[in-house]
Amino acid sequence: MKQLATLLGSAAMGLVLCSSAVAGPSDLYGEAAPNTAAERTVVIDHDTQYVNVTGGDVVRFVVHGQDFTWNFDTAANIGEVDLNKLLPSGLLHHTVKVYVERDPDYDGA
Repeated sequence: MKQLATLLGSAAMGLVLCSSAVAGPSDLYGEAAPNTAAERTVVIDHDTQYVNVTGGDVVRFVVHGQDFTWNFDTAANIGEVDLNKLLPSGLLHHTVKVYVERDPDYDGA
């Protein structure tokens, strides 16, 4: 019985470790960054429909007076992302697409 409990405990711990190693959706798009790391600032207003960035860019977005900075350290197959997926929930009230050009440092050019 004691061996069964140990085995089940080990299996549960293994599942926890495996699940934490799997990349979440936002991991594919990069990560939040401090405002001081921003290389450029983009103000998002009600007319903004899209933003162009290059992989590796660190962009500070200003939405309704609130700042949010994102490092577009994206997966190679990411060419487009909905900005709403990156910003805190409820900050942006319409769809803004971010078009991500591949980082030229990784294109072999």
